[in-house]
Amino acid sequence: MNTNILFATETGLSQEVAETIASYLVACGLRKCCVRSMDTVSIDQWELLSPLVVVCSTTGQGDPPATMRASWEHLKMSDCPDLPNLQFAVFGLGDSTYPKYNYMGKMLHNRLRQLGGVSLVHRGLGDEQDAGGVWEGLEAFLKSLVVALRLSNEQFTSTALAPPVLKFRSIIEDPSSFRAPFIPYPIKTTTFTIASRKQLTSSDHFQNICHIEFERFGFDTSTVVTLHSAEDDTGISFAPAAFLSSKINLVELLVRFFDLESCASRSLFHCLKAFCNDDEERERLEELASTSVQTDYLAYCYREKRNALEVLSEFPHCAIPFDYFLSQLKPMRPRMYSLSSSPSADKLNCAITVAHLQFSTPYGRARSGLCSRWLCAAAAGDKFEGFVSQSPSRLSLEKAQPLILVGPGTGIAPMRSIIREAAALHWKAPIYLFVGCRAPGRDYLYESEWIELQKEIKLTVVTAFSRFEGKKTYVQHRIVESGTAEALASLIADGGSILICGNSKQMPRDVERAFTSVVQHFICGGSESDAVRYVNECKRDGRYITDTWS
Repeated sequence: MNTNILFATETGLSQEVAETIASYLVACGLRKCCVRSMDTVSIDQWELLSPLVVVCSTTGQGDPPATMRASWEHLKMSDCPDLPNLQFAVFGLGDSTYPKYNYMGKMLHNRLRQLGGVSLVHRGLGDEQDAGGVWEGLEAFLKSLVVALRLSNEQFTSTALAPPVLKFRSIIEDPSSFRAPFIPYPIKTTTFTIASRKQLTSSDHFQNICHIEFERFGFDTSTVVTLHSAEDDTGISFAPAAFLSSKINLVELLVRFFDLESCASRSLFHCLKAFCNDDEERERLEELASTSVQTDYLAYCYREKRNALEVLSEFPHCAIPFDYFLSQLKPMRPRMYSLSSSPSADKLNCAITVAHLQFSTPYGRARSGLCSRWLCAAAAGDKFEGFVSQSPSRLSLEKAQPLILVGPGTGIAPMRSIIREAAALHWKAPIYLFVGCRAPGRDYLYESEWIELQKEIKLTVVTAFSRFEGKKTYVQHRIVESGTAEALASLIADGGSILICGNSKQMPRDVERAFTSVVQHFICGGSESDAVRYVNECKRDGRYITDTWS
């Protein structure tokens, strides 16, 4: 049997999941599986691809990702052709902290059924917030899919392997013809040049947060810059080691195209056991590759962020061929940053606000963000590749409505862009800005700027310090405080818009509960159900926008 997989992605994760599904199915006995970007195949060809697996993410406020927009517009049309001969399965990727969690996966599944398609399995949903990320939800989906396609899971538990992914061979044979793999669709890339870098946090603060300016390019307050970073080759100065059965100069290849610091996939362990000549190591690889027991893989690899090179070094009796090794590496995915500069106020340069990601795993292993580490050490004149795009989840500044901006941590970046632009436009309506950080004098970002901007426009700045004077105060606490809550309710009732940016863990839910409480007590006469309905209406009207990241 043959099958096809289409992916719809914004950052590359859906493509990675699609390729994982393909490898799994081929290892379970599927004869051939082709993986393609969704918008490269017209809808009227989908029946010819049956049985079809579709992997799609959701971006913004329930919007389709970049490589799905044309297809989704076609599918929504009233005259879209029926697809009665289509057998399909949909796996969606999402983040449950967003109001429209996995919206596109759900909508695509429903629309294909409306058009007469037959679902092979119940739709699968992967959640970034799960302990194992989106991969946790993939397990049950894969098992159901194998049964529906009449394949055998037993083959996967043996040493059956899918052939290596051929696209990587083009790098070896002709590097000049290969475009950076993090770009999943044709797009013009730009060379960005750093103009300056300034540290915003104090020298004794645990995290380095920098204001980084580039030489000017065209942008507005909804512009996002997507950067392609490279590995630090000082950490990859090894010669081809014993765990590779083919010898080749790896450094340039690996630092340019592969994310060597990303967590090793479960399929790597399955692949390694086929080339392992030690019984004890092979038994351990079998445990880590198992799809029925997740705890071993999650503890050893996912939570410890153990990468492919570290795994190889810990299983020295595995002589994996080079093409199989490359097939298990993840391509460099993009890093997206909202601009923190104003198109009207900042005529010379454009800026982003970057926190150097550093953390320790449960066993105390130091980990560091790849792109943020590079950016926070960059110097003027450094160049790198990337592209600009528009965020679908930004406030419109076409009318002077009241604004309520909540930006803890580096979520302050787009708020700075909006406020500076508002000042340049001589904004008349009031703006409330909620700043969340640990302590004044340490990580209170752009403090002096807010003081000056308060002299130019009706800007009220409300700070929430979580590590100051023995108190843990967060932005959601300040929203519901007496006096502030009444003022916010007045702005919301007058047509004000709310924008929330920052970390996607617990903050967005806590902030939404706080705003719902404000609406309940000062707009809806104490009715909680009316308040929930009111906030949901604000979301539908584009007046309550969440733009967060994990």
